[in-house]
Amino acid sequence: MSRNLIQSLLLWTTTKATALLYSLIESAKANQIEPYAYLYQLFRELPYAQSTPDYQNLLPHRIQVRPLPYDLPNSKNIVKGTQAKA
Repeated sequence: MSRNLIQSLLLWTTTKATALLYSLIESAKANQIEPYAYLYQLFRELPYAQSTPDYQNLLPHRIQVRPLPYDLPNSKNIVKGTQAKA
């Protein structure tokens, strides 16, 4: 493959991945979910999804976001109604 073709493919792939991530973040915001908490839970549960309903249940309008572990950096008050332990 030519170098220009490889660079074009990498740029296209990066652009698609960025657009997908941005879409997930904005969808979380639209559903009143803190994006960091949503992405944290999404990336922890995604490897265990095996069927279409499993994947659908990970979308922002369906997922039940749990409070973040308090040992994460900057996890104070990320999920509404939770308080970081001192």
